[in-house]
Formats: sequence, structure tokens, C-alpha cells
Amino acid sequence: MAICVTDSAVKEEMTVGDIIELTWSNKRHGKARIENHGTSWKILRIEDSVGFSRLAGPWLLIKSVQDDDLRWINQDNDPAFKIIE
Repeated sequence: MAICVTDSAVKEEMTVGDIIELTWSNKRHGKARIENHGTSWKILRIEDSVGFSRLAGPWLLIKSVQDDDLRWINQDNDPAFKIIE
């Protein structure tokens, strides 16, 4: 499934198992993560909320396709990453 974010609105619903492409929106954190772990990530889990942030979900637990790096990102409003097509 192609995923595209435009003005923070996801055009298609994401599901566990989808592969998404990321770009960085915060040079300090996102850029290094993309350079070290690649742009392709697999969605492992989707949650409405997480204990470490007050931002509303959905939250995606993702794993790098390139290696075993894991991280949570906010689907619509992540400070370090944007989901691209």
C-alpha cells in the first residue's frame, strides 16, 4: 500500500505489516536515524496512545527494514519524522 502524508493528513489507512518510507523533519534526531537505519520501516504495532507522550495517536511501532532498530513514531505529528510515499 502506498502511504502519503500531505499537510499531516494520511491519505490511506496504515496496517500492521505495511512498509512505510520515512524522511526526517528534524535535522538533529531524524536525519541521523535515517542515515544510520534507512528510509524503509515496517509497522509492527499501532496504538492510540503511548505512556511517554501526551500527543494523540495513532502511534506506530516501527522496525527498520535495513536492520533491527525499533522506534515509536506519531503517525500524524511526529517531531522528527514524516511518512512519505
